Amino acid sequence: MREFRQRQGRSAERFWQTWLEDDFVCTVWGAVVDGKRKEHGRTKDRPGPKGKEDTKAYVDSYANAQFNLDRDIRKKTEEGYVEVGLDGQPLVGGAIQTTIDWGERLPKKLCFSKPRNKVNGDYIAALEAKDDLLFTRKVNGMTVIAQVQADGKVVLYSRRMDIMSDHFPHLVKAIKELKIPFCTILMFEAFMGDGNTKRDLGKCSEIMRCKLPQKSTDRQKERGWMKFYLYRIPFWKSLHLEADHTCLELAHLIDNTLGDKFIDYRDDRAKGRLLYTLELFEGSVKEAMELAENENYEGWVCYQASAVIGDYSYSFDGKAHRPACAFKMKRAQTDDFRAYWDPDAGTKERPLGTWGTGKNMGKVGTLSLYQLNKKGEETYIADCSGFTDEERERLATQKYPICVEVKYDSRFYKSQGDKTNSLDFPRYQRQRDDKLCQECVDEEL
Repeated sequence: MREFRQRQGRSAERFWQTWLEDDFVCTVWGAVVDGKRKEHGRTKDRPGPKGKEDTKAYVDSYANAQFNLDRDIRKKTEEGYVEVGLDGQPLVGGAIQTTIDWGERLPKKLCFSKPRNKVNGDYIAALEAKDDLLFTRKVNGMTVIAQVQADGKVVLYSRRMDIMSDHFPHLVKAIKELKIPFCTILMFEAFMGDGNTKRDLGKCSEIMRCKLPQKSTDRQKERGWMKFYLYRIPFWKSLHLEADHTCLELAHLIDNTLGDKFIDYRDDRAKGRLLYTLELFEGSVKEAMELAENENYEGWVCYQASAVIGDYSYSFDGKAHRPACAFKMKRAQTDDFRAYWDPDAGTKERPLGTWGTGKNMGKVGTLSLYQLNKKGEETYIADCSGFTDEERERLATQKYPICVEVKYDSRFYKSQGDKTNSLDFPRYQRQRDDKLCQECVDEEL
């Protein structure tokens, strides 16, 4: 049996034990209270064999159990768990880390907070009424974390704390040339294009996920160099800024400290601007969403201006806190579609909705959405759900096709280089009895 522990906050600890019984993976977990283990749960799983027998890919059940055990241990250590001995103390070379060592690379288990995906509308209204709501532009990209160590060395990381320094040599060079102070951490959103659309995100993802740095830089030479939008400075000269500064103070600090420097900075490899700082807006919700619409922004990351992120800024357990004072507000769109539901008659080439599952077994699961192109040809768009129980019953009795209104975050077009004509997060809104199915036309198709 092997035991691992993770410190929570300033005193409490969790424990996690794992071992093999034949080809079963056994685990027990819980809390350490007054020096004693208090069990919260246990599992005994048999992964079983993997692959086809008599082939190179085949793995018997015992080897697969060992593989799963090793993988679970690796995940726990990435979350900040440290292996301990019989006395509950870390084994040689192990330590429960709670502070950042500026002479070393950032630990794999370090995780910075994220904004909530959504919050209650009443909460937003209350902040707006108190003039305590701050909007920052949401860029559609992927996080890159820059650490300036105690000796001035610049190390770049992904959100999962994988080293990315050789993927973006132009960012490393910029941080050095701008003389960012030692013992500082900057958080960027790496983006391609304008950083607004899913297409831009796809281009960014292809570069970020290159395992070989050379392949990443080769793609940037062909498609343009990655750009970087600075949205947080958790540490500056080893000081934890988010511990005692309000969200509004931090936002102005970013702009005042690096705004002009970022605007003026250029790199011979990158055509045009390379570095961008936080874009702020302090108006009403209505004005913010109108601005997002006009500028084609994906939306906003919003903050309670007077709040302090404090202890929720980061953790050493590999899991991101989601403080109440930070949340996303995306720009939703709506359109009308021809909808079908005849699951048993549908095919892969022509989907006609699906049956529900679980408690919705035998009811409407999804509707298949179509629109007409400018030639009048019907084109499959996506399936959508988001029905109430009453709507599922009513939709099961309709004569199809029907016209429905659907809300979505963004959409794709093959004519613009995407693989599909699909929608991003489509949600059913209502049936449009006032509109004919023949009117559901999109000339972009």
